[in-house]
Amino acid sequence: MLDDKERHRYLIENHRFFFNQFNVWVVFLIAINGGLLLAYASDGLKDLVFEKVLITVLGYLASLVFHCSCKGLRRYASHFIDLLDKHEEKRFHPEDRIYTPTNVRGNIYNPTMPANISPMRVVMLFSFLLTYAWGILFISNFCVDKKSWILWVTVILAITIINITFLLLAARFLPGGPIKDAE
Repeated sequence: MLDDKERHRYLIENHRFFFNQFNVWVVFLIAINGGLLLAYASDGLKDLVFEKVLITVLGYLASLVFHCSCKGLRRYASHFIDLLDKHEEKRFHPEDRIYTPTNVRGNIYNPTMPANISPMRVVMLFSFLLTYAWGILFISNFCVDKKSWILWVTVILAITIINITFLLLAARFLPGGPIKDAE
């Protein structure tokens, strides 16, 4: 059993650990996606269909891994924030708390004013959009008539179905381990 001070330190250290893990993986996976995008856009692949398809498949898979990693690491970090919040709520005065959850969003639309926008959520949105972009790029390699809007609607629906299927399979077969509370 941890006493109150040790528990508080444990919760803060674990939150920092998962936040740092999130930052490391974001940089790593962005670098992979950027490298694949540069490879795809290079002039050397202009007439090489198989290589372009291979790069887009790798880009799509890398972006799916990126999105799932973001979701998982955010879950762990959020869990420790919740534990820290509950711990501090019972033991500290409001002005002495390290983490105080707030529903105040600030002024989101004013570029010179601060706002309460989660960087983790922004990165998750980016990774989700990146997955769509790679999927559309992959399917566009097989499209002959790239000006048909019906084709592009079909492509977007196909990518949506593939993304949902992958995320459901990932949730089923790649579950995170249980998060243990520090007691």
